[in-house]
Amino acid sequence: MAAFSTVVFLVLCTALVFPHIAFRLPVYPEPLERMIASFYEARDNSKVLDFIPDVKWPIVSRGGHFQPFLDASLASKSSNKKASRYFEGWYYKMVSEDTKNSVIVIPGVFFDGAHEDDHAFIMVGRIIRDGSGKVVSHDATYHRYSLSDVKLINYPNDENGHDRFKCSIGKNVFTDTGAILDIDDDGDAQVQAKIELQDVVEYPSTTFNPNIMGFFSFLDATVGMECVHKVVAIDSKMKGHITFKYGSKVDKINMNDGRAYVEGDYGSEFPSKWIWMASNHFESSPGSSMLLSVASIPFPNEKSTILNFKGFLGFVYDASSGNIYRFGTYTGASVEVEGFNDGSLKGANQAFIKIYDPQYIIKITAKGNRNEAALLEAPRKNDQGILKMQKFVEEMLDAEIHVVIRKRVDNSVVFDHVGLQGGLEIQF
Repeated sequence: MAAFSTVVFLVLCTALVFPHIAFRLPVYPEPLERMIASFYEARDNSKVLDFIPDVKWPIVSRGGHFQPFLDASLASKSSNKKASRYFEGWYYKMVSEDTKNSVIVIPGVFFDGAHEDDHAFIMVGRIIRDGSGKVVSHDATYHRYSLSDVKLINYPNDENGHDRFKCSIGKNVFTDTGAILDIDDDGDAQVQAKIELQDVVEYPSTTFNPNIMGFFSFLDATVGMECVHKVVAIDSKMKGHITFKYGSKVDKINMNDGRAYVEGDYGSEFPSKWIWMASNHFESSPGSSMLLSVASIPFPNEKSTILNFKGFLGFVYDASSGNIYRFGTYTGASVEVEGFNDGSLKGANQAFIKIYDPQYIIKITAKGNRNEAALLEAPRKNDQGILKMQKFVEEMLDAEIHVVIRKRVDNSVVFDHVGLQGGLEIQF
């Protein structure tokens, strides 16, 4: 028994420590590659050794986490329970088939920690072009709702280990399979939509990689992290439409056969600085998708920070092969971002990133137009140290993201495509 325990301990240590030095080696031995892959990759991957138990953890990866905060806020008038700072939201990025129109919809909730400004919201950002491709509208609106208008339902995990959700805010309904919008701000701004997601590609869940956060999911479940990411749909086709009526101007967008990407965030506060990008519009590789987020992270959280580090996570999904290339702090990869520490990225329109993985070298070049960015609100402390939803995030909705992935062993290219109509945030 002692010998077995020793072997298990050595295997776990190797799996957790080896990836962090593997990218420095001139060759990544195949036996070790297979062992490490067993911790992070799906069962149908040919590299996986089937010696890790297939455990489905009770971790909510796609649904909502805010119900306890909602209950406390609604009961605050008759309770002395200490309030907590918290936010949560989902991000729906939708692009029409002709790629002329990009729309983001962000439903969410915000709790300021004092029960003074707790509320729900729906943000809508858009960039709309005419027939010639000229931008005719680029804006963002913030629609505020009472928490009494919010209802959340999380459904049990399905056979693939994925949780489902349904969140309604007023007459608006958001799920992992679509959204219904019925926004009416006293006639000044009206947004109606019915979007159905079809052929959804979900982020795979494995024993030690239950979601995009990897083993940091377990850290969040125990001590809570400042900001946690979740991916709902890597890629999806769409059916439906969106109608905007702002004042006397009406825009109706046909989203049939367009593409959608859905993710989300929750936590106590946004990072102090970050780069985030995502695209699932690769014309030369239809259905492919990518995500990258690099941020300054307080460890383990902002309340009891031991150290700050440059953390990152992401993936590239190659639809032609079905491969998902994962990379992040938890996989042992390292990241280089030009200008991340010297302040030169403040106000920038582009970012140059290189990722060194045990198996691959990934180069990403992202370019956008900040002049046509959607100005979004996000949680940030004001001058008095009070958490507020503030308008400071500039998201470029039509970024161009060039991704090149090469094998380290022979420098061969396994992915070289340009994603269009991507989302890009460079916040410093």
